[in-house]
Amino acid sequence: MYTLFEHKSEPEPWVAFQLLRNMSGSGSSHEGTTKETKETQRKAGVSARNHPLVMYQGVEHWEPRELRELLGGLGRFSSFIPNFNYIVYDLGVKDNQELPEMQGFARPC
Repeated sequence: MYTLFEHKSEPEPWVAFQLLRNMSGSGSSHEGTTKETKETQRKAGVSARNHPLVMYQGVEHWEPRELRELLGGLGRFSSFIPNFNYIVYDLGVKDNQELPEMQGFARPC
């Protein structure tokens, strides 16, 4: 199981695409690790479980969108677009002193 952390200080419309790219290992600087992990998973008959989390610490309101929503308008081909959930922690609306005590402040996308 992997947890992917992404930090944003301003709204990023294409964050779902960035997360997909990072979860797939494209452009990874850890080629050896990625190959070893894939081989281990293949031998065990399992696939990687990714849990992407976006930490948003901006001032503007931001409503992240799913990848299929971003690439909408593809008609019957839309079923070929990967879809996944990710969680956005909106830290920008909180006072820094509140952060350690916060619970349940995530919203799924």
